Amino acid sequence: MGNTNEPAMQCRHFITRKHGYMVQVSVDKKNNPHSECRILVVDDEPDLLEMLVEELEDEGFSTLAADNGLSALKALETKGGDIAAILLDRNMPKMDGFQLFDALRAKKEFREIPIIFQTAATAPQDIIAGLAKGAYYYITKPYDFDILFAVIRSAIEDKNRFESVRRMVQGQLLAMKSVNTGTFQFSTLEEAHRLATMLALVCPNPDNVAFGLLELFINSIEHGNLGISFEEKTKLVISGDWEKEVERRLASPELKNLRTRVKFNRVDGQVTFRITDEGSGFDWTPYMKFEPSRAMEPNGRGIALANSEGFSTLTFVGKGNEAVATVNLNQD
Repeated sequence: MGNTNEPAMQCRHFITRKHGYMVQVSVDKKNNPHSECRILVVDDEPDLLEMLVEELEDEGFSTLAADNGLSALKALETKGGDIAAILLDRNMPKMDGFQLFDALRAKKEFREIPIIFQTAATAPQDIIAGLAKGAYYYITKPYDFDILFAVIRSAIEDKNRFESVRRMVQGQLLAMKSVNTGTFQFSTLEEAHRLATMLALVCPNPDNVAFGLLELFINSIEHGNLGISFEEKTKLVISGDWEKEVERRLASPELKNLRTRVKFNRVDGQVTFRITDEGSGFDWTPYMKFEPSRAMEPNGRGIALANSEGFSTLTFVGKGNEAVATVNLNQD
């Protein structure tokens, strides 16, 4: 038998550039926090592709790499069952980034893989076009690798949160059938997660509604009750300390008793959720849609995602510490 103290290794291999290539290295899975996260990197510039793969591997990610969209699609179909996110260049031969994005969204097995577009800082039109397609993650060239890693982590965490919500919804599908009105409260992230999945069960599209509610609930905790600013969260996400800081503030004497209250009402073919935190409010208008100016930030997508994917209508009232979301029950 071999030495049982040696860390488990994962390997990949080269394929010639004629067909696109994949980069193979050994990864110490025992000590890498991201070793189970495999990233598909797609870029037609060999030196840039090699650099991205090396940086991601050094950070602890596993990688699969291709030099154009067509090669990437083939790689996904044959070797991509465990891809956690895709880092994708916009302009490439054979199949460009947007064409690959459309092809993946048309395939059920790939449509929920988060895609991070690489784009030049001088090409905001690419971001505008991507947002119109539903592409929400961007990183600019030249790279700030701390930002790159943070955006990749955020994309994966968003996907994992949606999948977790879906599992909880499926496990509680009959729990809320007879409930028409109620008032609830929560303070922690875990409580928010459980309440979002429970309340969404009364809606015809519970997966999307649960995800939208969870984004609003998290916003009410972090920005509302705990006073974490957009800029503070950006730094916390980049450093990987966001959840730790939320827990620290939740335990502090001056903040531990703050609550978010949710009023739920189902009447006349519509469900209304009224979500009120105890914070000082904020200017919510810039966050209702995806803005190109914030596209490269690792955070700031939650309200826009909730608005575009979760509800029939979403608005904030008063000073911004109360959100009102509605869902039409007769929608498909």
